Amino acid sequence: MPAAPSTALAVRATNPTTDHTPGPQPRHHSARPAPASPTAATDPVQLPLASNWWDLLSDLTTFDALDIHAAHEWARLHCVAGLTGVSGKREAPCVHGPRVELAARPQRWACVGIQQGSTPARWQRLVVKDRNSMTLWSAELTATSRWRGSASSATPPWPDRADLRAAPRPWSHPLPSFTRAAMASPPHRAFFANQIHAFLETMTDQRLPLRLRLTNAGVSLRYDSTFERLRERDRVLILEGKAAQLAFRPTEMTFGYVSLAASQSKAATLTLLSAYSQGTLQVALAPEASQADRTLWQRMTDALAG
Repeated sequence: MPAAPSTALAVRATNPTTDHTPGPQPRHHSARPAPASPTAATDPVQLPLASNWWDLLSDLTTFDALDIHAAHEWARLHCVAGLTGVSGKREAPCVHGPRVELAARPQRWACVGIQQGSTPARWQRLVVKDRNSMTLWSAELTATSRWRGSASSATPPWPDRADLRAAPRPWSHPLPSFTRAAMASPPHRAFFANQIHAFLETMTDQRLPLRLRLTNAGVSLRYDSTFERLRERDRVLILEGKAAQLAFRPTEMTFGYVSLAASQSKAATLTLLSAYSQGTLQVALAPEASQADRTLWQRMTDALAG
Protein backbone atom coordinates (compact mmCIF):
# COMPACT_ATOMS: atom_id res chain seq x y z
CA MET A 1 0.00 0.00 0.00
CA PRO A 2 1.13 3.61 -0.51
CA ALA A 3 2.56 5.39 2.50
CA ALA A 4 0.17 6.45 5.22
CA PRO A 5 -1.65 9.67 4.35
CA SER A 6 0.12 12.72 5.68
CA THR A 7 -2.39 15.48 5.04
CA ALA A 8 -6.08 15.81 4.42
CA LEU A 9 -8.18 18.24 2.43
CA ALA A 10 -11.90 18.55 3.10
CA VAL A 11 -14.30 20.60 1.01
CA ARG A 12 -17.71 21.42 2.43
CA ALA A 13 -20.77 23.23 1.08
CA THR A 14 -21.22 26.50 2.91
CA ASN A 15 -24.70 27.88 2.40
CA PRO A 16 -25.59 29.97 5.49
CA THR A 17 -29.34 29.51 5.05
CA THR A 18 -29.63 25.82 4.30
CA ASP A 19 -26.39 24.06 5.27
CA HIS A 20 -26.40 22.47 8.72
CA THR A 21 -23.52 20.07 8.13
CA PRO A 22 -21.69 19.56 11.43
CA GLY A 23 -18.08 20.60 11.47
CA PRO A 24 -15.68 23.40 12.41
CA GLN A 25 -16.67 26.99 11.82
CA PRO A 26 -15.58 28.57 8.52
CA ARG A 27 -12.07 29.98 8.45
CA HIS A 28 -10.71 32.88 6.41
CA HIS A 29 -8.45 31.80 3.56
CA SER A 30 -6.63 33.59 0.82
CA ALA A 31 -7.61 33.19 -2.82
CA ARG A 32 -4.81 30.64 -3.30
CA PRO A 33 -3.90 28.99 0.01
CA ALA A 34 -0.28 27.98 0.38
CA PRO A 35 0.45 24.31 -0.34
CA ALA A 36 0.34 22.08 2.70
CA SER A 37 3.57 20.87 4.21
CA PRO A 38 4.19 17.20 3.28
CA THR A 39 4.87 16.37 6.92
CA ALA A 40 2.24 18.42 8.74
CA ALA A 41 -1.50 17.81 8.93
CA THR A 42 -3.81 20.57 7.77
CA ASP A 43 -7.17 21.59 9.16
CA PRO A 44 -10.24 21.12 6.96
CA VAL A 45 -10.62 24.00 4.53
CA GLN A 46 -14.10 25.51 4.27
CA LEU A 47 -14.88 26.15 0.60
CA PRO A 48 -18.05 26.28 -1.48
CA LEU A 49 -18.70 23.13 -3.49
CA ALA A 50 -17.06 23.41 -6.88
CA SER A 51 -18.77 22.96 -10.21
CA ASN A 52 -15.82 21.30 -12.01
CA TRP A 53 -16.84 17.76 -11.09
CA TRP A 54 -16.34 16.60 -14.68
CA ASP A 55 -12.62 17.41 -14.45
CA LEU A 56 -12.29 15.90 -11.00
CA LEU A 57 -13.94 12.62 -12.05
CA SER A 58 -11.89 12.58 -15.24
CA ASP A 59 -8.77 12.40 -13.10
CA LEU A 60 -9.99 9.09 -11.68
CA THR A 61 -9.58 7.58 -15.13
CA THR A 62 -5.82 8.16 -15.03
CA PHE A 63 -5.36 5.07 -12.81
CA ASP A 64 -5.69 1.47 -13.95
CA ALA A 65 -7.54 0.32 -10.80
CA LEU A 66 -9.42 1.94 -7.93
CA ASP A 67 -11.17 0.62 -4.83
CA ILE A 68 -14.69 2.06 -5.21
CA HIS A 69 -17.41 2.03 -2.53
CA ALA A 70 -21.01 3.24 -2.51
CA ALA A 71 -23.51 2.84 0.32
CA HIS A 72 -26.78 3.84 1.87
CA GLU A 73 -28.47 3.02 5.18
CA TRP A 74 -28.88 -0.72 4.64
CA ALA A 75 -26.53 -1.75 1.82
CA ARG A 76 -22.94 -1.30 0.64
CA LEU A 77 -21.38 -2.17 -2.73
CA HIS A 78 -17.61 -2.38 -3.09
CA CYS A 79 -15.59 -3.20 -6.19
CA VAL A 80 -12.08 -2.90 -7.58
CA ALA A 81 -12.18 -1.64 -11.16
CA GLY A 82 -10.54 0.65 -13.68
CA LEU A 83 -12.36 3.75 -14.93
CA THR A 84 -11.66 4.73 -18.52
CA GLY A 85 -13.97 7.60 -19.53
CA VAL A 86 -16.53 10.22 -18.55
CA SER A 87 -19.82 10.91 -20.30
CA GLY A 88 -23.15 12.59 -19.66
CA LYS A 89 -23.83 16.20 -18.72
CA ARG A 90 -21.30 18.33 -16.89
CA GLU A 91 -23.72 18.81 -14.00
CA ALA A 92 -24.41 15.05 -13.84
CA PRO A 93 -21.28 13.26 -15.09
CA CYS A 94 -21.03 9.49 -15.44
CA VAL A 95 -17.60 7.86 -15.13
CA HIS A 96 -17.31 4.34 -16.47
CA GLY A 97 -15.04 1.45 -17.37
CA PRO A 98 -15.25 -2.24 -18.21
CA ARG A 99 -18.02 -3.74 -16.04
CA VAL A 100 -18.40 -0.57 -13.94
CA GLU A 101 -20.34 2.69 -14.07
CA LEU A 102 -20.65 5.49 -11.53
CA ALA A 103 -23.37 8.06 -12.25
CA ALA A 104 -22.83 11.13 -10.09
CA ARG A 105 -25.39 13.58 -8.71
CA PRO A 106 -23.18 16.39 -7.35
CA GLN A 107 -26.22 18.50 -6.42
CA ARG A 108 -26.67 16.24 -3.41
CA TRP A 109 -23.04 16.28 -2.25
CA ALA A 110 -22.24 18.30 0.87
CA CYS A 111 -18.64 17.35 1.64
CA VAL A 112 -15.80 16.22 -0.59
CA GLY A 113 -12.60 15.12 1.11
CA ILE A 114 -9.26 14.41 -0.54
CA GLN A 115 -6.84 12.43 1.58
CA GLN A 116 -3.32 12.91 0.35
CA GLY A 117 -0.70 10.20 0.06
CA SER A 118 2.88 9.78 -1.13
CA THR A 119 4.30 10.36 -4.59
CA PRO A 120 3.87 9.57 -7.43
CA ALA A 121 0.21 10.05 -6.45
CA ARG A 122 -0.56 13.25 -4.56
CA TRP A 123 -3.77 11.73 -3.28
CA GLN A 124 -4.79 8.49 -1.64
CA ARG A 125 -8.58 8.60 -1.20
CA LEU A 126 -11.54 10.66 -2.39
CA VAL A 127 -14.59 10.64 -0.09
CA VAL A 128 -17.99 12.20 -0.84
CA LYS A 129 -20.53 12.69 1.98
CA ASP A 130 -24.06 14.01 2.32
CA ARG A 131 -25.35 16.70 4.68
CA ASN A 132 -25.65 14.16 7.50
CA SER A 133 -21.97 13.24 7.17
CA MET A 134 -22.87 9.85 5.71
CA THR A 135 -20.45 8.59 3.04
CA LEU A 136 -22.21 8.40 -0.33
CA TRP A 137 -19.23 7.00 -2.21
CA SER A 138 -15.46 6.86 -2.17
CA ALA A 139 -12.56 5.95 -4.47
CA GLU A 140 -9.18 4.85 -3.14
CA LEU A 141 -5.88 3.75 -4.63
CA THR A 142 -5.19 0.04 -4.22
CA ALA A 143 -1.86 -1.55 -3.37
CA THR A 144 -1.27 -2.20 -7.07
CA SER A 145 -2.80 0.95 -8.61
CA ARG A 146 -0.70 2.33 -11.45
CA TRP A 147 -0.98 5.77 -12.99
CA ARG A 148 -1.51 5.78 -16.76
CA GLY A 149 0.09 9.20 -17.19
CA SER A 150 3.33 10.16 -18.87
CA ALA A 151 6.52 8.93 -17.24
CA SER A 152 7.95 12.44 -17.63
CA SER A 153 5.36 13.91 -15.28
CA ALA A 154 6.06 13.72 -11.57
CA THR A 155 2.47 13.53 -10.41
CA PRO A 156 -0.93 12.75 -11.91
CA PRO A 157 -3.29 15.68 -12.47
CA TRP A 158 -5.43 16.36 -9.42
CA PRO A 159 -7.05 19.60 -8.25
CA ASP A 160 -5.27 21.50 -5.52
CA ARG A 161 -7.15 23.72 -3.12
CA ALA A 162 -7.37 26.59 -5.58
CA ASP A 163 -8.69 24.31 -8.33
CA LEU A 164 -11.55 23.24 -6.09
CA ARG A 165 -12.65 26.81 -5.48
CA ALA A 166 -15.72 28.03 -7.32
CA ALA A 167 -18.38 30.70 -7.08
CA PRO A 168 -20.89 29.82 -4.34
CA ARG A 169 -24.17 28.37 -5.58
CA PRO A 170 -27.41 27.75 -3.70
CA TRP A 171 -28.33 24.28 -2.50
CA SER A 172 -30.31 22.74 -5.35
CA HIS A 173 -33.78 21.29 -4.95
CA PRO A 174 -33.90 17.58 -4.04
CA LEU A 175 -33.85 15.25 -7.01
CA PRO A 176 -36.92 13.14 -7.67
CA SER A 177 -36.95 9.99 -5.56
CA PHE A 178 -35.01 7.18 -7.21
CA THR A 179 -37.58 4.85 -5.71
CA ARG A 180 -40.43 6.72 -7.36
CA ALA A 181 -38.60 6.67 -10.68
CA ALA A 182 -37.99 2.93 -10.39
CA MET A 183 -41.65 2.22 -9.69
CA ALA A 184 -42.53 4.02 -12.92
CA SER A 185 -40.62 1.41 -14.92
CA PRO A 186 -42.34 -1.43 -16.86
CA PRO A 187 -44.97 -3.63 -15.13
CA HIS A 188 -43.71 -5.20 -11.93
CA ARG A 189 -44.66 -7.83 -9.37
CA ALA A 190 -43.77 -7.54 -5.68
CA PHE A 191 -42.12 -10.18 -3.50
CA PHE A 192 -41.22 -10.40 0.18
CA ALA A 193 -37.75 -9.30 1.25
CA ASN A 194 -37.05 -12.58 3.05
CA GLN A 195 -37.19 -14.41 -0.30
CA ILE A 196 -34.00 -12.79 -1.59
CA HIS A 197 -31.65 -15.06 0.40
CA ALA A 198 -32.64 -18.26 -1.40
CA PHE A 199 -32.68 -16.44 -4.74
CA LEU A 200 -29.11 -15.16 -4.40
CA GLU A 201 -27.97 -18.54 -3.13
CA THR A 202 -29.10 -20.10 -6.41
CA MET A 203 -27.37 -17.35 -8.38
CA THR A 204 -24.04 -18.08 -6.67
CA ASP A 205 -24.42 -21.85 -6.95
CA GLN A 206 -25.03 -21.53 -10.71
CA ARG A 207 -22.37 -18.81 -11.18
CA LEU A 208 -24.71 -16.54 -13.09
CA PRO A 209 -23.13 -13.23 -14.20
CA LEU A 210 -24.99 -10.48 -12.34
CA ARG A 211 -25.37 -6.73 -12.74
CA LEU A 212 -25.65 -5.00 -9.36
CA ARG A 213 -26.67 -1.37 -8.99
CA LEU A 214 -26.68 0.48 -5.66
CA THR A 215 -28.29 3.91 -5.72
CA ASN A 216 -28.33 6.57 -3.02
CA ALA A 217 -29.18 10.27 -3.16
CA GLY A 218 -25.82 11.28 -4.63
CA VAL A 219 -24.59 8.44 -6.81
CA SER A 220 -25.55 5.26 -8.61
CA LEU A 221 -22.81 2.60 -8.73
CA ARG A 222 -23.21 -0.34 -11.12
CA TYR A 223 -20.91 -3.35 -11.34
CA ASP A 224 -21.07 -6.54 -13.42
CA SER A 225 -19.53 -9.70 -12.02
CA THR A 226 -19.95 -13.38 -11.24
CA PHE A 227 -20.29 -13.99 -7.52
CA GLU A 228 -19.02 -17.25 -6.06
CA ARG A 229 -20.14 -17.09 -2.43
CA LEU A 230 -23.07 -15.96 -0.31
CA ARG A 231 -22.72 -15.90 3.46
CA GLU A 232 -24.58 -14.41 6.41
CA ARG A 233 -23.04 -12.68 9.41
CA ASP A 234 -24.96 -10.85 12.13
CA ARG A 235 -28.08 -10.79 9.92
CA VAL A 236 -26.11 -9.21 7.08
CA LEU A 237 -26.03 -11.00 3.72
CA ILE A 238 -22.63 -10.80 2.01
CA LEU A 239 -22.33 -11.61 -1.69
CA GLU A 240 -18.69 -12.08 -2.70
CA GLY A 241 -16.91 -12.13 -6.04
CA LYS A 242 -13.27 -11.94 -7.08
CA ALA A 243 -13.21 -8.13 -7.24
CA ALA A 244 -16.52 -7.12 -5.65
CA GLN A 245 -18.60 -7.48 -2.53
CA LEU A 246 -22.20 -6.60 -1.76
CA ALA A 247 -23.36 -6.45 1.87
CA PHE A 248 -26.91 -5.63 2.90
CA ARG A 249 -29.43 -6.20 5.71
CA PRO A 250 -32.61 -7.87 4.43
CA THR A 251 -34.32 -7.12 7.76
CA GLU A 252 -34.29 -3.41 6.87
CA MET A 253 -35.84 -3.95 3.45
CA THR A 254 -39.56 -3.32 3.18
CA PHE A 255 -40.17 -5.29 0.00
CA GLY A 256 -38.82 -5.99 -3.46
CA TYR A 257 -40.34 -6.17 -6.90
CA VAL A 258 -39.53 -7.72 -10.24
CA SER A 259 -39.67 -5.38 -13.23
CA LEU A 260 -41.02 -7.52 -16.03
CA ALA A 261 -38.97 -7.54 -19.21
CA ALA A 262 -40.33 -5.25 -21.91
CA SER A 263 -39.35 -7.79 -24.56
CA GLN A 264 -38.02 -11.32 -24.81
CA SER A 265 -34.55 -9.96 -25.59
CA LYS A 266 -34.36 -8.30 -22.17
CA ALA A 267 -34.26 -9.94 -18.74
CA ALA A 268 -36.28 -8.93 -15.69
CA THR A 269 -34.71 -6.77 -12.97
CA LEU A 270 -35.05 -7.13 -9.19
CA THR A 271 -35.34 -3.92 -7.15
CA LEU A 272 -35.07 -3.96 -3.35
CA LEU A 273 -36.54 -1.09 -1.33
CA SER A 274 -36.89 0.21 2.21
CA ALA A 275 -39.62 2.45 3.56
CA TYR A 276 -37.01 4.24 5.70
CA SER A 277 -34.51 5.08 2.99
CA GLN A 278 -34.43 6.52 -0.51
CA GLY A 279 -31.64 4.10 -1.37
CA THR A 280 -32.30 1.16 -3.66
CA LEU A 281 -30.50 -2.01 -4.70
CA GLN A 282 -31.05 -3.61 -8.08
CA VAL A 283 -30.03 -7.09 -9.22
CA ALA A 284 -30.16 -8.00 -12.91
CA LEU A 285 -28.52 -10.39 -15.33
CA ALA A 286 -25.28 -9.10 -16.84
CA PRO A 287 -25.33 -8.51 -20.63
CA GLU A 288 -22.76 -11.25 -21.30
CA ALA A 289 -25.06 -13.96 -19.89
CA SER A 290 -25.55 -17.03 -22.08
CA GLN A 291 -28.92 -18.26 -23.29
CA ALA A 292 -28.85 -20.98 -20.62
CA ASP A 293 -28.23 -18.29 -17.99
CA ARG A 294 -31.16 -16.27 -19.31
CA THR A 295 -33.47 -19.28 -19.20
CA LEU A 296 -32.56 -20.00 -15.57
CA TRP A 297 -32.88 -16.33 -14.63
CA GLN A 298 -36.33 -16.13 -16.19
CA ARG A 299 -37.44 -19.24 -14.33
CA MET A 300 -36.11 -17.95 -11.00
CA THR A 301 -37.61 -14.45 -11.32
CA ASP A 302 -40.96 -15.93 -12.33
CA ALA A 303 -40.92 -18.12 -9.23
CA LEU A 304 -39.83 -15.23 -7.00
CA ALA A 305 -42.80 -13.05 -7.91
CA GLY A 306 -45.23 -15.81 -8.86
